[in-house]
Amino acid sequence: TGYKNYGGRGITVCDEWMDVANFVAWCDLTYPNIEGYTLDRIDNEGNYEPENCRWADNFIQAVNKRMTKNNTSGFVGVNWSKSKSIWVVNIKHHKISKYVGGFKTKEEAVLARDQYIIKNKLPHKLSTQY
Repeated sequence: TGYKNYGGRGITVCDEWMDVANFVAWCDLTYPNIEGYTLDRIDNEGNYEPENCRWADNFIQAVNKRMTKNNTSGFVGVNWSKSKSIWVVNIKHHKISKYVGGFKTKEEAVLARDQYIIKNKLPHKLSTQY
């Protein structure tokens, strides 16, 4: 049922893990044995392979999401507000959405988002384009 979100986007499983014994061996070596941890891809555009997988809790996985389909900026948490004619920044942390602010330019909005993440020591990914 989730093919469009994985195989449909070109995401594959590495050849090594196609032998389930190799995958189980990797799991045995890396699983932290902490309740609630599940397999997570570090880069959501990357494949299922040892270098791109880790064990993470629901919070980390919620932060490690790809952009929504209606994103207008190309940056997570930065969107154009047609009604206000500004770029708005929202950051979700522990299921609470925080309005960071409204900005005249996309660049200012992205910078403000990154600064908010750094200042508040959040585990969110920073922008790499600006």
